[in-house]
Amino acid sequence: MAGPTTLRTFLITDFGDSERWRPLACAVTAYDENDALELVRAVYPPDGDQPPRDSIEELTPEAIQNRIGHFDFGIPVVRGVWFPHLTNP
Repeated sequence: MAGPTTLRTFLITDFGDSERWRPLACAVTAYDENDALELVRAVYPPDGDQPPRDSIEELTPEAIQNRIGHFDFGIPVVRGVWFPHLTNP
């Protein structure tokens, strides 16, 4: 039986040359890089382009906040997109 899966935090900074609105950066808590991309695709449906792998960095939530500023963040300890904060409570 496999052990518990650890959540990790990622910063995605390049969404390609899409005409559709996309954030300048997106912070995600996910199991791995592939899971992070799937979560982003669910929120920002693809129109032919995908964030390149070299635009995904695994960083701590604190390092992400230092890179992009202290905005209205969601909750970085549960699986999902937490910046931009998609749903205000």
